[in-house]
Amino acid sequence: MRRLIVLTSILFFLLTVSCGYRFVDPFPGKGYALEEVRNVTSEPGLDRILAQGFRDFGSFDPHSKYRLTVVVTRFEETVAAISSGGVPIRQSLRMEVSWKVQSDRESEATFGKEAATKTYPYSDDPATLDWNRAAALRLLANTAAQQVLERLEAAP
Repeated sequence: MRRLIVLTSILFFLLTVSCGYRFVDPFPGKGYALEEVRNVTSEPGLDRILAQGFRDFGSFDPHSKYRLTVVVTRFEETVAAISSGGVPIRQSLRMEVSWKVQSDRESEATFGKEAATKTYPYSDDPATLDWNRAAALRLLANTAAQQVLERLEAAP
C-alpha cells in the first residue's frame, strides 16, 4: 500500500511538472535542403568540414522547396599574438561564407554573408600545431554553420 502511494505521488508530480513543457525541434534548418557547400579558397577541405558542421547542427529536408547553397569565399590565417621575444603565441583563423536560399521559383532568393574567427595556440611541435589547427578549423566551421542557421531561423 505504501509503495502504491509513493508511486502515485511520483507520477502525479511528474505529470504536473511536465504540463508546461513541450517537445521542440532542437535543430534549426528544418524546411531547407542543403544543396551544396563549396570552397573557392586555397585552403583544402573547408567545404567538407563546413558541410559536416551543417549536418551536425541542422535538420535538413532533402525534399524541401527551399534550397541552401553555401560558399566559403575567404579564408585567412594570421599571427594573433607574439611574445616579447618575437615568438608567435596564438594563430588566428578567419572564414567568410556567402549563402543563398532559393525556392522553386527562380525569382525568389535570399542572400547573406557571415564571418567567423577562431584562435588557437601556436606550438613549436609540428604534431601539436597540426592538432591545434585542425581543432580550430572544426570550431571555425561549426561557428560559421551556426551563424547561417541562426539567420535562416530568423528569416520570415
